[in-house]
Amino acid sequence: MDQTIENLGLVGLILESGHNNTIIGRKRIQKMVYFAGNLGWNVGKFDLHLYGPYSRHLASTLHIGKESGIFDEKECEGPYEYQLTTKGQRFMTKFKADICNKTKLRKTKSLLNELSSWDTKDLEIAATIDFVNKSENLNETNLLALVGEIKDGFTKQQIKNSYDRWLSLKPLVPISANSQ
Repeated sequence: MDQTIENLGLVGLILESGHNNTIIGRKRIQKMVYFAGNLGWNVGKFDLHLYGPYSRHLASTLHIGKESGIFDEKECEGPYEYQLTTKGQRFMTKFKADICNKTKLRKTKSLLNELSSWDTKDLEIAATIDFVNKSENLNETNLLALVGEIKDGFTKQQIKNSYDRWLSLKPLVPISANSQ
């Protein structure tokens, strides 16, 4: 499947997981897509940025989705608001019925249902934990210390709470936490 079509469909699933098919914040969408990558979605390359893992390709996909009328982007005071349009709802019906693997779709909906209840800051920290965990072989103490250095605007308790939330994703996505 074409990466842009796949990502448009994934963003559509994310928007469907929000209240009234709406998600507030590009950061939230970036982190939810990042975690969905653990389920086999072709999300492209993510790099570590100020607010955690970030994909330039996904930023481009958001622009394409807006320009093609699949979803609406509204600039509010603060984060952008994204909502599926009527055209986007038709796209999603076809995507889910004819394009997307049903097992991956079911697993993704479960993951997105969980992540949609998370605060954006928890998503940011947990995605950073996951990103660092994939590139470093650290035990919990060292992982949390390194993430604390990277995310120095957060308290140790916020990072530990996000780590615990990240661990709670184990039944939904393949993650490996070192317990050394």
